[in-house]
Amino acid sequence: MAAAGNTVQIKLIGRADTPRLPSLLLPTARSGPAQDDPFLPPSYLQPRLTLDVGTAARSGGEGAAEQQHGVGVDEVLVLELADGSSLITSAQRLRASLEQTRPALLGAGGMVLLEQLRAQGAAPGRGLGEAVGGLISKVFSVGVGKLPDAIIGEAVARLGGKAGLGVSWAGTKALMWAIEKRLEREPGLYHWAAGAGSAADFEAPKFSASPQADPALYPMLVFVHGTAS
Repeated sequence: MAAAGNTVQIKLIGRADTPRLPSLLLPTARSGPAQDDPFLPPSYLQPRLTLDVGTAARSGGEGAAEQQHGVGVDEVLVLELADGSSLITSAQRLRASLEQTRPALLGAGGMVLLEQLRAQGAAPGRGLGEAVGGLISKVFSVGVGKLPDAIIGEAVARLGGKAGLGVSWAGTKALMWAIEKRLEREPGLYHWAAGAGSAADFEAPKFSASPQADPALYPMLVFVHGTAS
């Protein structure tokens, strides 16, 4: 389904607050004075919509009303859930998922009926809709990419053009190179010794005295655990 004006309309009941960035995307201060995030340039993200759709906001009555917003192709949606986690997606992807799993939650012109998604969140099934549903407490819409991004610029220059950036093997390697050159430590295997958020948290791994434990001489098996893996 195509939404008019290259936007995806979303609709739900909640209280509109002053647009702001969700806490997940706020710059974080490392040890000492706050520093610019090398992976997220200042003003690269522009808050456009903040809706409080939690129980307190909806039951209080003041300011709670039906809200509708056209999410542009240059915006991302951040759905804060009641358990403290967040889901970042595009409105286009959310709509496409609902088209496959819960088409009844789409209105005229492909409008995403987030209110019905909240109400039916506990219904059995699979897909992105069921992953959030009635757990949504806040909705943010954030504009992305109004300002140049040095990481993308360097990756494009290394690749020799935008074609294939992020979708081809060469494009992915160019992005990895542009990101990894900004890391405070060289890529490698480290022992995480502290949680202060600085490069000093990571120490060179200490291996046993046995020569078979030296990764420079013998192969090593590393188990990588990821969230929800």
